[in-house]
Amino acid sequence: MVWLAASRAKLLFPLLVFLIFSCSLPWVTCDDTDTDREALLCFKSQISDPIGALSSWSNTSQNFCNWSGVSCSAQTQIRVTALNLSSQGLGGTIPPCIGNLSSITSLDMSNNGFRGSIPTELGRLSQIIHLNLSINSFDGCIPVELSSCTSLQILGIRENSLQGEIPPNLTQCIRLKQVVLSSNTLQGNIPSGFGLLRELETLNLSNNALTGNIPSLLGSSPSLVYVDLGANQLTGRIPEFLANSSSLQVLMLMQNSLTGEIPKSLFNTSTLSAVYLHNNNLVGSIPPVTATDTPIKILSLARNRLTGEIPVSLGNLSSLTRLSLAINNLAGRIPESLSNVPSLEMLILTFNNLSGPVPQSIFNMSSLIFLEMANNSLTAKLPPDIGYRQPNLQGLILSTTRLNGDLSKLEMLHLLNTGLIGSVPSFGSLPNLRGLILHTTNLKLVTGAS
Repeated sequence: MVWLAASRAKLLFPLLVFLIFSCSLPWVTCDDTDTDREALLCFKSQISDPIGALSSWSNTSQNFCNWSGVSCSAQTQIRVTALNLSSQGLGGTIPPCIGNLSSITSLDMSNNGFRGSIPTELGRLSQIIHLNLSINSFDGCIPVELSSCTSLQILGIRENSLQGEIPPNLTQCIRLKQVVLSSNTLQGNIPSGFGLLRELETLNLSNNALTGNIPSLLGSSPSLVYVDLGANQLTGRIPEFLANSSSLQVLMLMQNSLTGEIPKSLFNTSTLSAVYLHNNNLVGSIPPVTATDTPIKILSLARNRLTGEIPVSLGNLSSLTRLSLAINNLAGRIPESLSNVPSLEMLILTFNNLSGPVPQSIFNMSSLIFLEMANNSLTAKLPPDIGYRQPNLQGLILSTTRLNGDLSKLEMLHLLNTGLIGSVPSFGSLPNLRGLILHTTNLKLVTGAS
């Protein structure tokens, strides 16, 4: 019997050594599954869940992969790989134990009522690819520990109350594709490293209090598609790399204090569809358009200090739907070439130094919805059948423009200081009229049927 017991011990010893060794390997931790379950229960116990969105998360339920919002790996070892708790009415502060979900690749807690600081323990999630904490009430700073998330590709923390600077070491996450930090109160400079992220596609830092220059290398990435830095306090010039980008489709730099001239290459792009540069301190003339296939649809340059004439070549922007050049120091005449843009819906030229006659062809543009030329030194003759020529026209603002002719069906009509003589059609023929200003004109209102 002693010999038999000794033989069994010899047989079991190698197996015991193997089990101890295998449990010590980092990729096969024996209690990882229990750690994930405990982390989820810990998270639930320390937040508020007024509508019971996490009611399936129970101590009595062992299979946490069936819990609401939880996704697991299909491998032998069951691990949490994704947690989607978006728009679940959750609140409170996120506890540190969320950092124990070491295999998670996607964490979405957007559109809830979470508050307090973003836990630094998120920096322990080395495999995370997608992190979305947008539309909450987080305050404090963006944790510098997030730079340890080297697999991170999508970072969304918009619409919170975050303060402080954007951590420069965040750009050590070299796989970042989308960074959306808009609508916070972030301060300081934009980290220059954003210009070095080769896979970056979207950068949205709008509606903050960022200062300094736009990083000089921003736009050098071959992947960059969308840049929104609007509504900050940025200064300096528009970087040449950004203007020459071969991939950029949307550029939004409005409501800053940018200076210098508009780069000449910006309007000759083969990719840009929307350019928002309004409300800055840009100077010089509007660059000419030399390319014939520029896809720009929206061009907003209002409220700058632009001078010179409106380039005739803007008529080459065949895809243009909205053009706003209001509140600048533009002079000369309105180029007739603008009437060649087939899909133009909004033409805003108010508050400039434009003079001369308005091209009659402008009033033949059937696509126009809003036409604003007020506060210039223009003269114009309104066609008597303008309502038929421009059936989509809803707003016509011609204040201080010297006019003659008749009026038609509109929703909004501003005719201050026009010098127009004659009768306004009866209101019965203006069924869509919502606003009418006729200050300092010689017009007569006829309220009865004509």
